[in-house]
Amino acid sequence: MSIVQVAEFAGVSPGTVSRVINGRNGISEKTVKQVRKAMERIGYVPRSPEDRPGPKAEGIGCNSLALRNVALVAVKLYKSQITSPVYAETIHGVEAGLAKEGLSMILSVLSDFDQIPKCLLHQQVNGVVLFGQASMPDKVVKILKQFVVVSVMGGHYPWCDAVSYDNSAVGGMAANYLIERGHRHLAYIGRKGSPAFDERALRFEMEAKKNAVNPCMLEDEQLLLLDDKTNSIDKNRLEGMVEKLIAMSPRPTGIFVAADMFVVPLYSLLSARGIKLGEDIEVVSVNNEKVILDSVTPRPATIDIQAYSLGYMAAERLLWRAEHSNEQRVTLLLDPKIVEGVGRRIR
Repeated sequence: MSIVQVAEFAGVSPGTVSRVINGRNGISEKTVKQVRKAMERIGYVPRSPEDRPGPKAEGIGCNSLALRNVALVAVKLYKSQITSPVYAETIHGVEAGLAKEGLSMILSVLSDFDQIPKCLLHQQVNGVVLFGQASMPDKVVKILKQFVVVSVMGGHYPWCDAVSYDNSAVGGMAANYLIERGHRHLAYIGRKGSPAFDERALRFEMEAKKNAVNPCMLEDEQLLLLDDKTNSIDKNRLEGMVEKLIAMSPRPTGIFVAADMFVVPLYSLLSARGIKLGEDIEVVSVNNEKVILDSVTPRPATIDIQAYSLGYMAAERLLWRAEHSNEQRVTLLLDPKIVEGVGRRIR
């Protein structure tokens, strides 16, 4: 018998079973009774702490989350990015996953590696969720390794678990979606130099060419205006891309844009040139940011990276890792999903 079997019988996560066994706070009486009943029904008897494998933890580096606080640390992200819909959904997912187990989240920004967040320096947390991707100096890694750490959405570090989505699949999904709807003339619009966007663009082009379609790749390193206060599209540069697209013969009828944030200005520029969206040109984007997509007609298809679920999974993984410090570090990937739009299928 194992806690996994107890968890399945009780209808909770293995981490919750482990916290009940270890007498952690923040778990409802109902859940405790549910777990203990499951243990009794299947005859599971936990070993005493002295008999459990692995080192005995102590101090701030311990495997428990006794302080009940977890830091979500945004690594090298601008404040304007953190408040964008897709990132906000991820953060909300982390917060919800922690709150379910009675933990609080402290949001911190690590934009300067010489200015470590006070909650880490003063050891006000036991757990850390890293948000964002950047190469970190050894001194920062040394501090982070004092805590239980999980990275979410793009951050992959060999010394901690990662929860992300299969970004390599996104571009291929977009190409196949448009081709299956009859489009034989495709284009891509995105910022060049962004690792996530570049990977999507490469897979889009490769998948299109597998289907004997040679897409037009419109990329610009300065397409985004990005700082602490601004996270938007440079409309002049996007307009230049649209002019190139309109002038092509044959003109593309299917466009893949690297993120939902491109949709509103792109629709505006195309409509101003007499293009009927959903008829003359069909668009597919990425992130499933409802606040953006619901503002345009017709609503384009989008690839949902499941941002909220990513955050929730990261919180669950952190709680699991707190009780399983000796297990191998892994990367957990969520599969992105196509959300249908409103557009004309070409016959």
